[in-house]
Amino acid sequence: MAVVYLGVMIGVLTRQSPSAFLVGSRDAMVTALSIRSSSGTLPVTMADADDNLRIEEGIYSFSLPLGATINMDGAAMYQGVAAVFVANLVGASLSIGEQLTVVAVLASVGAAGVPGAGLIMLTLVLTQLGLPLEVVGFVAGVDSILDRLWTMTNVTGDLAVATVVGKWNGAVDFAGGTWAGDLTEPGIADD
Repeated sequence: MAVVYLGVMIGVLTRQSPSAFLVGSRDAMVTALSIRSSSGTLPVTMADADDNLRIEEGIYSFSLPLGATINMDGAAMYQGVAAVFVANLVGASLSIGEQLTVVAVLASVGAAGVPGAGLIMLTLVLTQLGLPLEVVGFVAGVDSILDRLWTMTNVTGDLAVATVVGKWNGAVDFAGGTWAGDLTEPGIADD
């Protein structure tokens, strides 16, 4: 998240402050962390894009629902790490091709944006790789914690992509919102 989303996408591609991006994305990130659902977080993510990051609706209304559906970077990383962990646990080794298949194909697009979907997806990945399903219990104990983290990663990535696409299309108001340090709530006048 720090290197790709904040450093490269926000810092380099948009030439904006990663701190301002984090402030503008915080509601969506906290919501994703607490409810573990990219789809459930979508209304908050869209509100952050509109109110805080000042991305035009034409950009975020397309890219954020699409991202909530297919952008599962956190889940892809989890599936890859969990598959290697399970393989090591049972004494099997995965070829580079099998590892890439797990990350690129099975996990990235195949997981649903609801809590616990990663654990179900893991059973499919392990079956595809010919690994025993009995070891899922080892992973299930920490799944709730990890699910929160990768959901937050996915939502942050969705907002970062929407910001970059908005920048490229001249559809972000970098003079307002959190980009300009405006931390007041919309519709509330300062006294």
